[in-house]
Amino acid sequence: MRTDDLSDALTLALESRDDLRSWRYDSSAAVAVAATIAEALDDSQLAIRLSLASPDGDATPEESRSPAVRINAAIFLAKNGSNSMAEELLLADDLTESERHQLRAQLAFGRGDEAAALSELVRAVDTNDDWEVKGRITARLAMHGHKHDFVEIQRDLGNTEFSDDLTFMAAVFANDEIAIADLKARAHAEPKWGSMLSRWYQRQGDVGAQISTLVSVAKRTDDADLWLSAAKLEERRQNFSKTVEYVRAALSSAPKAWGGEWKAFVLLAESQSNLGDWDGATKSAQNLLRIRPDDPASVWALIACQLNIGNSAEALSAWSTLPGSRLPKTRSDVVSWIKLLQEFKSAVASPEEIREVSIAWEADEPIRVALVGYLLLGSDRTPKDPAIGVSGADSENADTAAVSFPVAASDPDQEAAAEVIHAYFRDFPQGSIIQVSVDMDDIIGSLSRASESFGPAVDTKEFDASIWSGQFPIGAYIIAHRHTYAEVIIGHASGVRFAGGNIDADLVHVESAFASRVIVDTTAAYSLGVLPPAVRALALSRFSQLIVATAQVRDAGDAKRSLSALGLPGGLSAGYRGPVSQRSVGAKSRAQAIVEADRLVAFMSALTRDHFSGPPQIELSEVDGEVTAWLAAGELSLAGGILWSDDIRLNGVIAEKGGRTITTLAVVAHLLKDGTISETDADLAASALIAERYVEIPFDKAIYAAALTAYPDRYIDVAAVIENLSGRMANDVIDFMLDAAGRIALDHATLEMWLSALFRWLTRVSPTEAALGQNILAVSRRIVTGATWLTAATFPSVHSAIVDGLSGNAVEEMPLVAAVREAHSMIRLRTNPTKAAMWVFDLVAGLEPADRVPYRAFVMAP
Repeated sequence: MRTDDLSDALTLALESRDDLRSWRYDSSAAVAVAATIAEALDDSQLAIRLSLASPDGDATPEESRSPAVRINAAIFLAKNGSNSMAEELLLADDLTESERHQLRAQLAFGRGDEAAALSELVRAVDTNDDWEVKGRITARLAMHGHKHDFVEIQRDLGNTEFSDDLTFMAAVFANDEIAIADLKARAHAEPKWGSMLSRWYQRQGDVGAQISTLVSVAKRTDDADLWLSAAKLEERRQNFSKTVEYVRAALSSAPKAWGGEWKAFVLLAESQSNLGDWDGATKSAQNLLRIRPDDPASVWALIACQLNIGNSAEALSAWSTLPGSRLPKTRSDVVSWIKLLQEFKSAVASPEEIREVSIAWEADEPIRVALVGYLLLGSDRTPKDPAIGVSGADSENADTAAVSFPVAASDPDQEAAAEVIHAYFRDFPQGSIIQVSVDMDDIIGSLSRASESFGPAVDTKEFDASIWSGQFPIGAYIIAHRHTYAEVIIGHASGVRFAGGNIDADLVHVESAFASRVIVDTTAAYSLGVLPPAVRALALSRFSQLIVATAQVRDAGDAKRSLSALGLPGGLSAGYRGPVSQRSVGAKSRAQAIVEADRLVAFMSALTRDHFSGPPQIELSEVDGEVTAWLAAGELSLAGGILWSDDIRLNGVIAEKGGRTITTLAVVAHLLKDGTISETDADLAASALIAERYVEIPFDKAIYAAALTAYPDRYIDVAAVIENLSGRMANDVIDFMLDAAGRIALDHATLEMWLSALFRWLTRVSPTEAALGQNILAVSRRIVTGATWLTAATFPSVHSAIVDGLSGNAVEEMPLVAAVREAHSMIRLRTNPTKAAMWVFDLVAGLEPADRVPYRAFVMAP
């Protein structure tokens, strides 16, 4: 029987089952028939699901208890490696003798005892009165080279075609040389013989010849079933490109209402997802739902695909269409469900439902960690006790984390959440999340025990510094820290953005990029999001083909979920010394970061997506068989196109491999040069990028001032850029910094970092230590004698900034001390020693006692 005939038969069987259910009649026989047809269609998962009761299947309790359905389920499960049901059924009293022999045969096949299995199948035929069943078992025997007497009985009854086919089949699988030669001659004329020859090669263990035969015959006969069989074999060999090719050939060859269509799209979706082609997989999953609208597995397949292309809202919409329970049943479905849970929170599950999933997956620690992390950090029903805290437990692969939690809860939600958390620590006492108890009478002892639990910390300072200074690409940050690429970009975790490069060289590439395939890296997608809308629109209008890597769209979606749960990534030093860009992420809040992630996902989702599937050209591109997000766009560009990236180190890597790159700064420069945008537009674009820590925008006092005017909460971000400027227009930089300092004088922490950036920049651009001392002394004099904002309250910020700016450079005398001493001398000459001394004492009163000493020393000197 052809696949399309079987498909029609399956539809009729299922309609019959549904009618019998609605009429309250026994529907078990229809279920047994439907499951048998599904098995014949090589859809063992559907056959099993039709035979098992909820929650594992679609059968009613009454249907699943029917002997015929139970036998089917046991045999199907045994064929798939699960023998427990078959072994249990053998002990039942209500089996027929033939059914018992069938079960024993399947168990024998499972343990590799073919002789015993065939013996049991012979007995199963002999003890069965149903000729249709006898025929099916006889055909199975023939596939193992055994011709049963039932074959000749059928011949005597006039069923010649059946007898001839099974006689020939038995001879072939008994390795009769004449029969095999005959089969090879027949194979290219008729699909059924080509299919049999492929099965013979399968029995010989020659999968290559099996596939070659199927493909050869499929090409000659244009047979969809043979193409699909070849695709299944390639999928088992994980040759997913060939699987996609053969499935598409099957679909193009298929007759109308082809019964193999659903299985074809299953294979296509699985193979496309393994190739990283999530857009293609999404379309295939949508076809699965078209064919079987009420199939939960198809809905979950679509959800997974939509999540992987960053369409979380569409994934939620698909999830809402699930018939019956919307809780996941397979592990892959649980992973998708957790992603929905992290983003949409209580709209997806209550704590009671989370507890249900946790119990169902009690042995799976990564799933349990993700659920506990969500309850502690991401939930909109987070336990209210302030002692609760955790880090690193928001995803399936969480870092080691610490947590303490309350013993009791005040409502059902709290009780369910507490139960999930307590159960995790009970079941995984040495798990990824570490429980820390605090004894207030023994703080040091508590800390010591906690330290032992955590183990030694990994020191990544030197590695991080290489990224912060622009020696490594931004994406390298995720090698040492568990963050997404988009999180690092949005949260300034890499310090500043080295986004300039050789503008003149990039301008040439921009011109050719307008008419070329351009791969937009996440860094550039983020840049476009912060540009003034008019500039962004004009820039995008010039490009004919903008592509984004599917892996980076997925990464952006993951970043949005992570930011919702944990906020901005850590990793910055958060200390009182060192580069400003490494001390603070600036004024950006968690809420603002989530908005930016939303904007990034929306922008990237609107572009044409493509996935990298070829062998990688960049070392580190693949992790566990998948291209890593931060190199995905680069790999795509090397496969054909121009990379648009605002990371000059990544661009350097691509250039070394022979690729071409452009930057946002170069695009803006080109648009200005050819008159697409005005100079005012270009300045507004530069101001926006400066506020986002884009380095290598040449200093222009008006542009930098505009950045502070447009973004008044971004002083630290602008300071981070200034400390990385070149030494050009040094006087203008100093004037700008000192003028702006007056506007933030009341915010002492920001003032200190602002001035620290100034002095660190002076340290970097001064050619010698002598020049450094003179330069800082000159600026110190300007502050002491001319800054109207200098008071006893602001002086400690100045002192601290200069100490930090010198960064251990040897100078004969602290320049600020020299400047104050000179000012003291002038005041003393103009007034009197007492007033001069009081001025100094008042000015330095806010310093630490030890820091006051050099200032007081010259006052107290004879």
